[in-house]
Amino acid sequence: MDAFHVVGAGGIGCAVGHVLARAGARVRPLEATLTQTAPGAYAGNVVVGLAPGPSAR
Repeated sequence: MDAFHVVGAGGIGCAVGHVLARAGARVRPLEATLTQTAPGAYAGNVVVGLAPGPSAR
């Protein structure tokens, strides 16, 4: 199966990607603005090739 491309890796994009991944789908999040990944980083998601930033907790 090809990966689902989730456009936007902010809060909603991470939530949708999480649900798809839990259902067994391959997910590829796409985000142009790295600051938008903060909600996902807070939840423990990482972007491959990008060092984890400081925790928002």
